[in-house]
Amino acid sequence: MQISKNNSKLQLQHLGWHKFYLVLISIMLVLVWFSQQSINFYWQQTYHQDSPLVTLERFSWWRAGAELQQKVNQQSKDLIAWLANEDGYLIDQNESSSLSQDLASQGETLEQGIETSEIEKSELENNQGELTFYKEVEKGQAVLIKEGETKASKKSFIAVQKNQQNGVNFVASSPMAEQLDSKMLEKNKLQLKQTVENLDAEKTVKTPYTALQNGNKVLFAGDSLMQGLAPQLQKLLKKKFGINSINLSKQSTGLSYPHFFNWPETIEQALEQDPKIKLLIVMLGANDPWDMPNPENRRGAYLKFKSPMWEKVYRQRIQQIVHSAKQHQVQLIWIEVPFIRKNKLNQQTRYLNQLYADEIKAYGVWIPLERYLSGGEDHFIDTLSVDQKNIRVRTKDGIHFTLAGGRYVADYILQYIHYL
Repeated sequence: MQISKNNSKLQLQHLGWHKFYLVLISIMLVLVWFSQQSINFYWQQTYHQDSPLVTLERFSWWRAGAELQQKVNQQSKDLIAWLANEDGYLIDQNESSSLSQDLASQGETLEQGIETSEIEKSELENNQGELTFYKEVEKGQAVLIKEGETKASKKSFIAVQKNQQNGVNFVASSPMAEQLDSKMLEKNKLQLKQTVENLDAEKTVKTPYTALQNGNKVLFAGDSLMQGLAPQLQKLLKKKFGINSINLSKQSTGLSYPHFFNWPETIEQALEQDPKIKLLIVMLGANDPWDMPNPENRRGAYLKFKSPMWEKVYRQRIQQIVHSAKQHQVQLIWIEVPFIRKNKLNQQTRYLNQLYADEIKAYGVWIPLERYLSGGEDHFIDTLSVDQKNIRVRTKDGIHFTLAGGRYVADYILQYIHYL
């Protein structure tokens, strides 16, 4: 009798465990069904081929999981935006930004309401020969005036010296001496001149800087490299010019996998929703040297990296970003991907840099970074000597910026931005 009871208990225990495992497996299957898009994107980004789950998309019941996830995600965004408005919480302390709400999951904002007076636009007196300053820009055309002593000269200007041999303009000086001592000023001049002179004419743009004024905003778009740079540049823009900015940079993104994250679409949406954005700064490429899905046949073979078809599609996506900036009359800065330690990835990103430079030179400003961040050398360097001190500017992975490196690059980029 006792043995019979023990057997019954064991059977119940086994039955209980079976039910537990059955429930657990069912939950896991439901989660896979619901999260299939996230799984597919991760698989595609990691292995650069379609996920095995893609074969199930021919079934409507399977596709319903992806549709449900999209609806839930959208409702979550709407709820967050509604709660933010109800609680009176505004990311921008001076104005409600619908852009910040719509793209809350894709980026961060740095918008504080500090008032900044405009620079007095009085004519500067003729004081020098070849060295000139840009005063203002209208529709992408720079107006040149001679350097002189006025109230405006106390602000940060960009000096441009014309290279008489090749007819190319290049940035030749850093901000005014009241912000940097004479030693650092001269050093930055030499570094910047060396950087640009080492570039060929095809990689040099017609307009060597951008111009902003009070009330304008700056939009940052890019991958994890931009995530290390944008916050530093945001602080400088706010501190020096009172310029608000929006940082949409997102790690593991690029132009190769728009189904994971679509930069042309995201940028167009941002510019459409916020007309105060007058400058777009882009840095992409480190995540893109891979085969990518054929947009004309998503179930077909992937396009091989650097193949003619791959390059055609990739250039089109760059052109989409340039077109959006031009259509919204937004100035464009595109930053070169610096040297990378791993030789293969470094060579791949040199190729991508050429595509960016080719596509933006007719409208935007191309900022060469590779030699500036390597002390003028033509290879990767992780540590630079600045003011007789060694500063590590790249992290151990040989790709990203250190905190000090981000600041160093931000100071350099700021020289291409002129406040009117």
